[in-house]
Amino acid sequence: MTKFTILAAAASAAIAGQAMAQESWTMTTTWPSSLELIETDKHFVDLANKLTTGELNIEFFEGGSLVPAGEVFGAVESGTVQAGADWPGYWAGRDAAFSALATTPSLFNAVDYANWIQQWGGADLYNEIYGNYGMVYLPYGITNNESGFRSNEPIRNLADLQGKRLRLSGLEQGKLLERLGGSQVSMAGGEIYQSLERGVIDGAEFSTPNVDWSGGFQQVTKYWATPGWHQSASVFGVMINKASWDALSDETREKLQIAADATMMWSLAFTEKRATEA
Repeated sequence: MTKFTILAAAASAAIAGQAMAQESWTMTTTWPSSLELIETDKHFVDLANKLTTGELNIEFFEGGSLVPAGEVFGAVESGTVQAGADWPGYWAGRDAAFSALATTPSLFNAVDYANWIQQWGGADLYNEIYGNYGMVYLPYGITNNESGFRSNEPIRNLADLQGKRLRLSGLEQGKLLERLGGSQVSMAGGEIYQSLERGVIDGAEFSTPNVDWSGGFQQVTKYWATPGWHQSASVFGVMINKASWDALSDETREKLQIAADATMMWSLAFTEKRATEA
């Protein structure tokens, strides 16, 4: 065997090894394409795929296209999909700890959450809680104070909350609303527009001004009660099946962490600008 043949064979083996090493993931989200929150998920996937070229390819599907929004958690836990974007508060029924991982009423703002996640052990707590369900979690999105309630009757004071059936997310938020005289209704973001239009609910909150605008809520309501005391900031991220995470190299996992950190900063700047425009 000639020296050239040996080198060619070695090169072919190396290329084949790289091709075999590339992982392919399916990732979905809780957000339909009609809600602007999905832009943060798309930004992460795009950046992650660029950083992990030849190592990992993530194929992304909008919310509802593979499984209903409420079933994304279970799909990742079971390994039906390798990754799923979420808002942790949706899973507070499984463990109340998920609530504080998502938001707080009138407490943490977006910078507070970033500081906590990056420097005060917050990231470890996400992985501790999600780890109980066989998952790794990468927080990668933060938004500031939410809009408030959209309704067809004005909400100007506490008396106006009495008896109102309001779509509201969050465990603590629902308890507070009930103490103030209202009633919490839980539903996915994609169901809010029609529920407002048909009068199934008296009002609804969902997200920041730009996201609410993308959902068209202003088209089916007359009034806007702001600010959103119920959520002074929100955190979003990606649930990753632990076995799929463990199958990656240390270098690839580090690149995904870098993509998540970069997307977190981008998400705050992006949503602040878009909220102002809205």
